[in-house]
Amino acid sequence: MAERLDAPTTPGETGTTVRAAVILAAGHDDVSRGLLTHSLGDATVVELAVANVRSVVPAERIVVVVAPGDREIRRVLGDDVTYVTQLTPRGTGDAVLAARTAVGHVLGADADDATVLVAYADTPLLRTESLLGLLTRHTLTDADLTLLSAVVDDPEPGYGRIERSDHEITAILESEDRTAAEGTLTEINVGAYVAAPALLFRELEAIAEAGSTASPSWPAASSRTGAASRRTGSTTPTRSVASTPTPSSPRLRTSS
Repeated sequence: MAERLDAPTTPGETGTTVRAAVILAAGHDDVSRGLLTHSLGDATVVELAVANVRSVVPAERIVVVVAPGDREIRRVLGDDVTYVTQLTPRGTGDAVLAARTAVGHVLGADADDATVLVAYADTPLLRTESLLGLLTRHTLTDADLTLLSAVVDDPEPGYGRIERSDHEITAILESEDRTAAEGTLTEINVGAYVAAPALLFRELEAIAEAGSTASPSWPAASSRTGAASRRTGSTTPTRSVASTPTPSSPRLRTSS
């Protein structure tokens, strides 16, 4: 499949910006997995979250990571997406790594020029327009990694907080790692990321090999949000980050 002239396209996608998506639906326990199939209006949480991703990535290039023995998520989403299993709940970085082979398969010969969107299955209210803006900014800025953030007045404790220095992101702090002062930060990590597949999987693999086997994290590290929080030095410098409302150029830190 050297060419994709007849491949389906989605808003903003061209022959030079082929996309795949990894949707994290394995959860870390029965409660988190059960949430995904709760009804929200006329659909379930996971259906709505995946519908948003379907609007920007064709179903044939969407990989959904599920828990061992899952049947319910497969039932509600149908057979037009690809499923892989995260055998052990060892964090979202590990879940992304579980999708590595499947992403290569759905991209085929386009893998070298593609981008991968990583999103959570429990974010049904994340707008399609936000995902499209994230993908578009990633392409226009030629970034290595692009992530989505938002500034809110009173963020929920479970969201990772964005820490900046001179407008550059220096860390994403999870609740267990924040000081009281850091808990007052109002910019949160929304939990959507874009990167080239080779770079994404290489960095996650390197972090896992370095000892972060419990929760490898570039950028998707901990139970809710993503990038690093334990401040043990910086990893791959990224040229741009998509951030709502303030974009910048970060160096993300890694977990130890």
